[in-house]
Amino acid sequence: MQPDNHLARLLKRLLPLVCSLVLVIASPYTQAKAASASLSTVFLPPPVTLEYAVRVKYTAMSLGGRSSIEWDHTDKTYTVKTRVNCNMLGTILITTSEGRIGQQGLKPDLFTEKRRNRDEARTVFDWNNKTLTFSASGHTLPFKEGIQDRDSIVWQFVSLARANPEKLAAGRTLSFMLSSKNGINQWDFTAKEAETLLTQLGEIKTVCLIGQDKKGKTIEVWLAPDMNWYPIKLIFSDNKDLRLEQIIKKITPR
Repeated sequence: MQPDNHLARLLKRLLPLVCSLVLVIASPYTQAKAASASLSTVFLPPPVTLEYAVRVKYTAMSLGGRSSIEWDHTDKTYTVKTRVNCNMLGTILITTSEGRIGQQGLKPDLFTEKRRNRDEARTVFDWNNKTLTFSASGHTLPFKEGIQDRDSIVWQFVSLARANPEKLAAGRTLSFMLSSKNGINQWDFTAKEAETLLTQLGEIKTVCLIGQDKKGKTIEVWLAPDMNWYPIKLIFSDNKDLRLEQIIKKITPR
């Protein structure tokens, strides 16, 4: 296979999975019990900009890069903006999640996704009618309380852990409905034993959540209890030949 063709295949496989936080491939709507029923009051972390080193492995090919997450909020609203850059490819993804803050956590109003060489895709959350509208397909689907998008879910975990760290005790499982580009999927996240990670910022104590969908795609998120529970490391895998890893290199309060 020629190098250019191999790189093109990498980009084709990478874009649907990569994002600042959780990356989910679209699938049909699945009925499932929302996690909101079991959530207690959340405690949002301070605004921050997180910068990560990125490593992408695709078959025998490996590429480096960088990414950033900007988290901001007021008493009533929040915004998350993610940017991913890959060596040789430049900026490959920009996503934004914005919405309100309710009694049970984040309530997305709008999720946007701009991929390299593609038009922006928008997902609109209508909380009055409990429906999602997807600009990519024009479809509208119903949803239940507790739904999150691919960026807000990580900060929902952070906010939940800051208020209720026992919810992330080893062995506990949290189930969430996540919006994808054209649908709604259920993801089940299980908390693992605490571990210490070696990063550019030194050793950091973490709690890891591992999520999986029915197709075997996985999301792994390491949160740092001693650093406002910020996401320190994230790994996304398609359970085949693609693996994306992001690990913290800088934390800047906003």
